[in-house]
Amino acid sequence: MFSDDLGQKLMHWAKSGTSWKSLAQTASQGLSSANNLLLTTAVLSVASVEGLGHFNLPFALYLAVLGIHRALIVDTVLALRRRDVYVAAQRVSICLSLMLCFIIASFGYLGQNYVLLLFGVLLPGLLLIDLRRNWAIVSGAPSAALFIDALWVMGTLLSLILPINGLVSVVAIWGASGIVALILSFFLRAPSTSQGNNRRVKFWKEAKGIATSSTAESVVFQIGWQLPVAFTLELLSATAAGEYRLVVTLFGPLAVIVTSWTLGTYRLSDVVGHVDRFISKRSIGIGIISLSYWFCCLVAFLIISNYLTDRSFQISVFTLAIVGLQVPITATTSQFAVWLKKHRLAVVLLVSRLYSSIIVFGACALAVWQFASVYALSAMTLALAFHSVLVFILYRRELRNAV
Repeated sequence: MFSDDLGQKLMHWAKSGTSWKSLAQTASQGLSSANNLLLTTAVLSVASVEGLGHFNLPFALYLAVLGIHRALIVDTVLALRRRDVYVAAQRVSICLSLMLCFIIASFGYLGQNYVLLLFGVLLPGLLLIDLRRNWAIVSGAPSAALFIDALWVMGTLLSLILPINGLVSVVAIWGASGIVALILSFFLRAPSTSQGNNRRVKFWKEAKGIATSSTAESVVFQIGWQLPVAFTLELLSATAAGEYRLVVTLFGPLAVIVTSWTLGTYRLSDVVGHVDRFISKRSIGIGIISLSYWFCCLVAFLIISNYLTDRSFQISVFTLAIVGLQVPITATTSQFAVWLKKHRLAVVLLVSRLYSSIIVFGACALAVWQFASVYALSAMTLALAFHSVLVFILYRRELRNAV
């Protein structure tokens, strides 16, 4: 039972724009997760799990670039919430994405990987979509973000309905529908923002002091964790890479729940008392939800696999079990990590990521040496487990020091 004072604080928070922005952000992430699930299904409709494996590396590279772009550029826009900074961020984003477009498309052309070539060509538009969606949410126009996501989902759905063949066609429809949604979103009513509307600013000058160790942590996660696993699986086994991508997509909806839960912890930790008890309870709660989801997926797979005759569309129990554990492990300690970030202690998370990346590189090197993809599939889960233990220990230590 809440006290009257706490109840008033919660009602004030609920009536504020922050809660609705959080809801819009969660809805946008949910549609984005559904879009990735539809894209994976569309790829499977024209190819086997092995074909999905050839799609895994280009898509993982896109997600890595998206994560780094979000850490370096989008997070600055979200922190400052000024239109002049957003306009400057658009210019920087276009310049950087055009350079990356040339590099990635060149590698795709030289390696005759036309899916990678197409991702490189689509990259500037895809990065602008992410920047536009996030800016719309924080600037008071969440409908624009939801419009982009909804229209993009419908466009991706076309790749499932239309009789098309080939990975390139599926990716082309997916990317083109997102860019069309982006263009149409600019015709919606723009939010009124009074800060810095008539100024031309230099983005990196404004971003100075915003990009912190938290940004570096995101970069380390993409370069030191995601990409080594994707490259190793591509080198060893297309089937294992396809299974990995399928499981990661399967747990996408749970990742949205974890993100929204963590966002709620971040917002509410200033409102409620007994922060330690509050965060611990939320950590246990999301951990139970995540483990239940993982267990249900595992049981459902074991039951359904007995009735499937097409073995090419099955994934191994090991892949589902070991890769699927990543979300429950992350969820359990995400609440503690949010407390550390909020108290400007993200540097300890960066150090933990750097130590954990040694496990990823070691497991990937062992996988190549032994030519066994099982080590690469286990790499992220082992690193996450190590990182989670370190985060919990650091949280307890810093909490005692704060008291």
